[in-house]
Amino acid sequence: MSLVSVDATEIFLGALEDVTDPERKRKIIGEKFVKLFEEQARHLHGRMEEMAKRLAEQVQAGGGFVLGITGVVAEQVFPGMSAYTASKTALSAYLQTITKEWRRHKIGVTEARLGHTETGLATRPLFGAAPAMPTGLDPDHAVAVMLAAVAQRNVMVGSADF
Repeated sequence: MSLVSVDATEIFLGALEDVTDPERKRKIIGEKFVKLFEEQARHLHGRMEEMAKRLAEQVQAGGGFVLGITGVVAEQVFPGMSAYTASKTALSAYLQTITKEWRRHKIGVTEARLGHTETGLATRPLFGAAPAMPTGLDPDHAVAVMLAAVAQRNVMVGSADF
């Protein structure tokens, strides 16, 4: 499973050092986020090419699977999460498309739309206090559900399935 994680702590905290005005902080965060998102989008293109190479390997092997984790935001939008929602929704559309394209090659595609999962990330805010979050999914349970879905060749694991 390929997971992309970007630790931009220094980028954001360095830019926010000595900034006290909340509006200025929001503007800085927005500018930094857009720049970071654009950089990661360029890298994503390379990852899609890498996925195409892996597809060729799976076709030669007689089949395989892809598990894509999008999230509950692909089903329901939440205020203040527009960029995150857009990226997850785009990934969802990509997964739905390759599901149809790769079927003839015996490549199964499963999309998992899990909700907030207890990874500890929600307790580490970029600045200020972390928002109050309900108790999230147990990571072990989430993985078990996703692996079962792949084994059963399910195309979709909706947020209610977790």
